[in-house]
Amino acid sequence: MSLKKMLVGLALGLTVTTNMVFASEQTVKAQFQKVVPDVVVKEVSKSPINDFYQIQVDSGKVFYMSEDGKYLLQGYLFDLSGKEPKNLTLQTEEKFVANLINNMDKSKMVIFKAKDNQPKTHITIFTDTTCPYCHRLHQEVPMLNAKGIEVRYLAFPREGFASRGFDELQKVWCADNKQEAMNQLMQEIPVKSTKKCESPVVEQYVLGQKIGIRGTPAIILENGQIIPGYQAADQLISSALEAASSNSK
Repeated sequence: MSLKKMLVGLALGLTVTTNMVFASEQTVKAQFQKVVPDVVVKEVSKSPINDFYQIQVDSGKVFYMSEDGKYLLQGYLFDLSGKEPKNLTLQTEEKFVANLINNMDKSKMVIFKAKDNQPKTHITIFTDTTCPYCHRLHQEVPMLNAKGIEVRYLAFPREGFASRGFDELQKVWCADNKQEAMNQLMQEIPVKSTKKCESPVVEQYVLGQKIGIRGTPAIILENGQIIPGYQAADQLISSALEAASSNSK
C-alpha cells in the first residue's frame, strides 16, 4: 500500500472516530436536558470512568452520564490510584468557580489591598453588612492585608432585596469611598448617604446563588475553594496561602 493511501485511510479513521465522539456527546447532552430541562449545560466531555461522560452545568456542578444515556450519577468521583485520594469532581467544580470569580471586573468589587499593594494572593468574600460573623471577619481584614492577602468583597444580601442588608450594601457600592462606607457599616455606624447609582448588588447576589452560596460570609480562595462561614484569621491566612501555592502548580 502506498504512503498516500495509508495517510488517507488514517485521516478517514480519525474523522469517523471524531464524529462518533461528537454524536455521543450530543446524545448525552440531549438525554440530560430531558431530565433537567431548566439547567444550562456548559460542557460535555469524556470522564475518567469508562463509558461515562462528564457534564458540567452553568453553576459549575458536575454530573456523570453513561454513553447510552441510561444512567445519570451525581456525587464525588475519587481517584484512588495515588498515595492520597483525589476528589476529581471537586477539583473540576473549584476550577470553574476560580475562573469565574478571578476573572470578574474588580471595579465592581470593594477591595482592601494587601500591604504595600503587593498581594501574595487574594480572597473573595460574599458579605452582608447586617451579618454578625461578617462584622467579625471584617475586623480581621487588616491582619489579612498585613500577610499579603488582598480582600475582595462581593454583595450578598442574605435576606433578599427587601431587607436592611440590601439597602446598606447599595449604600456601600454607591459611596464615593466604598472602603470607608464598608468600615462604618461593619461597625454598625450608619451611612447617611442617599446617593443612587447602578450598583452590581443584585447581579452579585444572583451570581452567589448560582454557584451555591446560601449564607454569609462565604469565602472563596484563589483556587476556587469555597469556605462557608467565618474562619479565624490565622487559619484563613494559612488556607489562602496554601490555595495560592496549589493554584500556581
